[in-house]
Formats: sequence, C-alpha cells, structure tokens
Amino acid sequence: MSRANLALGNLDEAQEAVGELGAIADDIGTDPLRAIADLSAGLLAAATNDHEGARSRLEDSVDLFARSGAPFEMGQARIGAGYFARGARSPPRRRAGGKCALLTFHELGAQRQVARAEALRRHLQTPDRGAICGDTCTPTSLPRQKEILVLIAQASVTRR
Repeated sequence: MSRANLALGNLDEAQEAVGELGAIADDIGTDPLRAIADLSAGLLAAATNDHEGARSRLEDSVDLFARSGAPFEMGQARIGAGYFARGARSPPRRRAGGKCALLTFHELGAQRQVARAEALRRHLQTPDRGAICGDTCTPTSLPRQKEILVLIAQASVTRR
C-alpha cells in the first residue's frame, strides 16, 4: 500500500505503511521482506526529497533482492537506485546497475521494464548538473523522479 499512497501523494499514509512494513520485516527478519521494506522506505525517502536516504535504502534493497533470488524486483530496485545515485562517487557502478537491470528485464521478457531501464541508461549518460554547477543549481530531475514513483506503483498494482 505504501507505493500506491506514494503515487497518489498521500505521504502520511505511505509513511505509516512503510513504518508498519519495517516493523514486520524486523520481526520476521527474512531477506525478501527486508528488501521490500527497504525498497518502500527508499521510495518514500525519494518522495520527501531525502535523496541520500533514497539512494542508500534502494541500494540496500538491490543487494537483498539479489541474495533472495528475485531478479525482477532487483531490477526494479536498481532502476530506482540509479535515479537517486547521480551524486554518488562511483559513476561506473551506477551505469553497471542500469545495464544489469536492462539485461535482467530482457531475459525475463519484461518489455515495459526494459523501456524503464533504457530510460535510466539515457538518464545516466546525461551530465550531472550538480557536478557542473555545484550547489548553485536547482535540481531538475524531480519531475522525472515523481514519474518513476508512479510507474513503480503502477507496476506493483498490475502485478497483483
């Protein structure tokens, strides 16, 4: 429910759902559940402009989905992490994550997700305005990030 609430802009409800999911994940302690909780927390952090928190939680979810053997979910998390990793110190790792998501979705035959991974690849090839301008630039990627949250929420609803 947190993704649907995020897509609808219901941040208070999303915050509550993410908190409940995190508590359940802590109690149960499995990697797949922890990965879902981290993905949800990362998307919430992104929606509240906590870019470092979003990047960190989304990257954690990528690692946990990989350990869980969940390639589709790992690819979704890689796409989300890629958009919030623009300021990270390791551009090759960001590009590798986007490329891995693209290859994974090709192998799974998930064409809509292939298109999203292609969009990430193009995004990562554009210059990072922050690297050029420093703190004087206004973030320009927020509308795209909101669009990505909506796409992720729609994908999770259609999969049910």
